Amino acid sequence: MLADFLEKNDIKTYNQSITSDQINTLKTSLKQEIDDKQNQIHQFYTNKIQDINKIDGQTKKLIGQCEELESERKELLGKIEEHSKLENHARHVNSNYHQFHHLNQFIDGTKQLIQLQTQIQECRQLCKKGHLNEAKNSYKSIENILNNHYIFPNTNEKFYQQHYPLYETFQKSIGRLRSDICQTHHILWNDGVNKTTQNELQLNLNYLDQLFKCIFYEDRGEKLLMEKNIQTFATYCFQGFIQIFIEKKLKLVIDIETPVILLQMENDDDIENNNNIEQFNITLNYLKEFFEILNTYLLSRTMNIQTTKEKSIESISLMSIFSSTIANDFIELIREHLLNIIPSDFEYIEIFRLLLETVVNLEKYLIEIKFFSSTQITNVLSSVIGNIDESIIKSRCRTYLIQSRELLQSNAIITTSLKTIEIGDNEQLFIQNEQDKEKYKNQSASNILSSTISLDELDANMFRFPRTIIVEHAYEYVQFVRKILEEANQLEKYGAHLCATARNMMELFHIIYANLHEKKAQEFPYLTALHFNTYMYVAHECLILGEEYYHLKSKTADGQPITFVDYVAIFRNQAANLLKSQLDTQKDTLTSFIREIGTFHNIVDETENQDLLKRAINKCIMQMENLSHNWRDVFSPHVYFKVIGYLCDHISQLLIKETLSLEDIPQQECDVMVKAFTQWSTFLQNILVKDDLSPGLNILARLAPNLTRFTELCIVLDSPMQTIVDRWFNGQGPLASQFAAIEIKQLIRALFQTSEKRTAALAKIQ
Repeated sequence: MLADFLEKNDIKTYNQSITSDQINTLKTSLKQEIDDKQNQIHQFYTNKIQDINKIDGQTKKLIGQCEELESERKELLGKIEEHSKLENHARHVNSNYHQFHHLNQFIDGTKQLIQLQTQIQECRQLCKKGHLNEAKNSYKSIENILNNHYIFPNTNEKFYQQHYPLYETFQKSIGRLRSDICQTHHILWNDGVNKTTQNELQLNLNYLDQLFKCIFYEDRGEKLLMEKNIQTFATYCFQGFIQIFIEKKLKLVIDIETPVILLQMENDDDIENNNNIEQFNITLNYLKEFFEILNTYLLSRTMNIQTTKEKSIESISLMSIFSSTIANDFIELIREHLLNIIPSDFEYIEIFRLLLETVVNLEKYLIEIKFFSSTQITNVLSSVIGNIDESIIKSRCRTYLIQSRELLQSNAIITTSLKTIEIGDNEQLFIQNEQDKEKYKNQSASNILSSTISLDELDANMFRFPRTIIVEHAYEYVQFVRKILEEANQLEKYGAHLCATARNMMELFHIIYANLHEKKAQEFPYLTALHFNTYMYVAHECLILGEEYYHLKSKTADGQPITFVDYVAIFRNQAANLLKSQLDTQKDTLTSFIREIGTFHNIVDETENQDLLKRAINKCIMQMENLSHNWRDVFSPHVYFKVIGYLCDHISQLLIKETLSLEDIPQQECDVMVKAFTQWSTFLQNILVKDDLSPGLNILARLAPNLTRFTELCIVLDSPMQTIVDRWFNGQGPLASQFAAIEIKQLIRALFQTSEKRTAALAKIQ
């Protein structure tokens, strides 16, 4: 305040002196300000006093109102007390009323309980008489009595527990009654649908009416029981009627005499005179009549089901259960049989068209009676046919494949006395022009033919087949393939199906023939040769068939030439594997003969060893003669000499190996060996060289190189030292072309004792 005063009176510094006037002015100012403040406080106090007086007046009014409300509250409390007395009195009256009502219900229940056993017996009699609906209504009233909590309350009071044995007794009776009712469902169904007699079905409408006018309760298993009965009946209709109709070609006899409908299957003598298409047409008409009777008197009915949760009634068609059980099997049966009777000849095309019309009409009727679902594709039965002309060709193809399979399987039991046929060119495959051979020899080593293929395997006439013996039915099979290809050539359309069938026949031969004959063929050398030739013959036909019918490319689906070349390697491999397996078996047998000798040492000192060597050579000769007897007239000469030469070469190699392993061969032992080896060498000349059909020594040397080595070995064993040196001829002689120097030196050391002459001879062998 002082600062304000100073500022107001322009007193700016405190170091200046203050005048009296200024002090008076300050006093006056302060006094005035104090008076103003006092006036303000007095005014504020006056206002507050007025507010307090006003509030006091309002408070007095509220106190008066509260006193009035208190008096009213006391009046209300009095009224409430009076109402409480009235309420207690009402409760007492209501309690007496409920007790009275409870007592009346208990008395009524007791009266019903007295008659309950009689009602149970009456309900059981209704079940026996087949009055199912009345029995179920009676059962419902009986069940209500047991569920009456006034008679059988759920309490632990001793007064009510005395009734529990009675309750349990009636529960057992009710359980037996429920079983009787379920059994009545089953009995009525079996009596209404009587299928006990073979080839006969009876529908008793009285029993069916009794059964389906009642409600089936889901929670009691009645729905499930009826569904199982209907499904069993559907299976019986399919297996016991429909399949028999189609397979045995019976006729349907219907006797409608209410209330019993009789359906019988009988033999039809007239239907046997018709072909398969006409027979199936008649059968389908019978099936339509069969479905008409079933639908009219049975399958058009519905079951009224009371569901468990909602306690509502829903209807289920018997046809829906019946069709869901057998519809798919029925479709497959009709479609399969329809495929099987498609004619393979256009002569029957018109009656087949009539059959298709019957199939379409049958399907329309089955859709109409809801045997087929409305969402199902139409023409589900006849759609398997498609184009009739093409279907006939496909049917013919299936017939050809069946005949092919039958032809192969009819000769499943193969013995050595099976039918054979001689086939092929008179001129042998291995006979080639000598000038051509020389030309191949003179070609450069870089030529892939001369470097990878032996000369005896080259053939300028690779599309010729040598004269051999094969299995007759394999020849018939190939001719059957040719017949189909010829037929495809004559067709303007759909020849591709026949071309594909021809290839499928080759695939059948590949799969079936080996499975039928391979095991037996490995047991007998004769059968090995026969099946080897057969495989090679079929492979040869596969090689030339594609070229022969090249013009059929216009008939194939993709416009490409028909070919069987991919089967050539397959059949040749089968032939090679079969022959190799037999040769391995024979080689093991021949090896065992040589191994029986044990060793060539000391065969002079031990007579038994001499006999073993002789017997081993004789066994080998006998085995080879037996093989020659089985193979000579079966194999082509080229193959015959190749396999015989291969086995003989193997024996010769074993004899050479055993001889070269000897460190010392005394003269007496050498004479024994020479005698036995000469016997084997003579046999080789007789079986391989001295024959009009033999390939000659030049080819034989390439086929069996150890045969020439064995001949040279026999010469060495039976020659003096100088002759051996002369045949070596400084590494240029015939002996040097077959043996290495180290092998000849070993023979010389084993045959001759140490001497200057032997040392000189060894020095010349370089």
